[in-house]
Amino acid sequence: MTDTPDEEKREKVFISYSWTTPEHVERVMDLARSLMHDGIDVVIDKWDLEQGMISMHLWRKW
Repeated sequence: MTDTPDEEKREKVFISYSWTTPEHVERVMDLARSLMHDGIDVVIDKWDLEQGMISMHLWRKW
């Protein structure tokens, strides 16, 4: 799948964080949702990885 011209212009962010407490996780999720609402593409480990997994494919993209 290729990016459309509009998608190529969009800012992108990768969020990785410590899954320490449910409150911390929720604050990070709120941040991710806020960024998405503002038109920023978000890749976040919580959505794309299981706890403890490392995705070299995901890291190589960044």
